[in-house]
Amino acid sequence: MTRLVTGWLALAAVVAGCSDGSKSGTGPPPVTYSIAITAPDSTVMVGQTSQLTATLTRSDGLPTSSATIVWSSSDNTIATLNTSGLFTAKAAGSVTVTATSNGA
Repeated sequence: MTRLVTGWLALAAVVAGCSDGSKSGTGPPPVTYSIAITAPDSTVMVGQTSQLTATLTRSDGLPTSSATIVWSSSDNTIATLNTSGLFTAKAAGSVTVTATSNGA
């Protein structure tokens, strides 16, 4: 996800792949995960916040309720994120926001 703090928002999804540890051909196929990031605002002005949401989906359809989402910003002088995905605009510019998961 790339956010331009002064005017617009472009969303992107981070996709993560994980394996259950089985060797190729000897067990079920590996489970993969995808993360969809959503944001309620298309504009975030300096000094404002916006709550981002990351939804983790397993390829096998099983629930992911125990998964931990880790948020990061490509430039913390422009924008920061707390552990719950609260985006805070610090200065004008563009940042990439990433959500990753342990896939639990």
